[in-house]
Amino acid sequence: MKIFLAFARLSILGCATLMPALFLMGQTVSPATEESYFRYPSLEPVSAVSLQLADVPSGLFDAVAKASQTGWNCLSPASYRVEVVDKSSKPTRQLALAVVEAAPKKDASGHLFIRCDGSGDPGSVELVLKSPVSSNENVQISVLDAGTPPNVLWKSDGKLTLKNGRALSLLLTPQSAPGEALSTGKKRDVGQLSIALAESNLFTNRELNVYAKSSDLISTDGKDAKSAVSATLGMQRGLLPRWYTPLRLEQSVQGNQTASNLSATTSLGISMMPKWAWPGGAFDKWIAHAPLAPDLALSATYTHRVEQLVTAKTPRLAGNDSAINPSLAWSSITLPGTRKLFFWSKDEAASTGSAASPYCLGLQMNLGLWYLPQDLTKSRSQRAEGYGDVSILMPLQMLSFASSTFPYFTSSDPAKIQIRIKYADSVNQANNYARAKTWTYGIEMIK
Repeated sequence: MKIFLAFARLSILGCATLMPALFLMGQTVSPATEESYFRYPSLEPVSAVSLQLADVPSGLFDAVAKASQTGWNCLSPASYRVEVVDKSSKPTRQLALAVVEAAPKKDASGHLFIRCDGSGDPGSVELVLKSPVSSNENVQISVLDAGTPPNVLWKSDGKLTLKNGRALSLLLTPQSAPGEALSTGKKRDVGQLSIALAESNLFTNRELNVYAKSSDLISTDGKDAKSAVSATLGMQRGLLPRWYTPLRLEQSVQGNQTASNLSATTSLGISMMPKWAWPGGAFDKWIAHAPLAPDLALSATYTHRVEQLVTAKTPRLAGNDSAINPSLAWSSITLPGTRKLFFWSKDEAASTGSAASPYCLGLQMNLGLWYLPQDLTKSRSQRAEGYGDVSILMPLQMLSFASSTFPYFTSSDPAKIQIRIKYADSVNQANNYARAKTWTYGIEMIK
């Protein structure tokens, strides 16, 4: 579950390197681990359990090898049972499997594995879940033989949790806005509620991802210039099989909360993450660390405006309009040199070690441009509206007083709670590209 105070965007902050999935400090862990990813090229979000069938000293490999000799198929959903269990490991409900997949490894003949060979291949399988799972539920995996009724060959300890098991997400952010500008040109204090609702996978489809989302800002005053309502239905798929290039087609209805601005928008866009090589050495260790490339996107939109609210700051636009929108999103920047700032204690520096310390500031930025070839400025030139925002992210554990004042939020995971300071120079597409410049700050928590 994600809880947000004042913000709806999440960034995981950290300067430490990740440990391998199966081995931690020389100790083997459970052969069943959580996996959450997007299938490519369909871009369907997947919640799965990765089950290691070989190289784990748990007796699982011997059971699998024996069962394979009698025609047992490790890639059949009937060979597994996935259940939600209570604290005493008693099953409460069974989870349906959409499919069981093996890693794209080939056998001696050059063909992908379609069953277990009994000699350790495939070494692992992915149990892709069809049923949603809450983050506070424990999951138990059983490997079954081919009998009727089936016997249990192996069973996990029932302590696995799936943090990203739900495709449906809802974020509610109440906030106050003193001196907010109204469409009448006046100002007044208002209350606002930001609502972000998204279903990332409407249908189980290995070829195409279909999703829906809504992003709204509801105000206590219907004349609030920032009020906005947007509902979108979209589909996406990777365009190139060996390069991350999602192609999206979206249909949106957007406007303000009183529908005095109302339009229908069709958008076709593509995004990509270019090949990336961040400089190493002292610059990477002390100045800035950005292991992932920025996400680049380009979209073309057609807009049919049903209603327009014309004000001094939002002039009438074309009834049938078009726009080109290049944008950049970069969320993986950290500043390792800030580890010793903000009262970070020397005791923690000695215990964690400077090379893998997660206590550092992070940066997140979004930049873009709306080019409107059919709309003209006052000087009769074609209109272009640039926008962007920059956030500074600080894990609460960087502050020395936080460990004693908020022990739950600062223990074990430095990204469990963080402070965000954000400056935005934005344009509101739903409100005739009205511009707003704002400073905001708040706290983000992750459970």
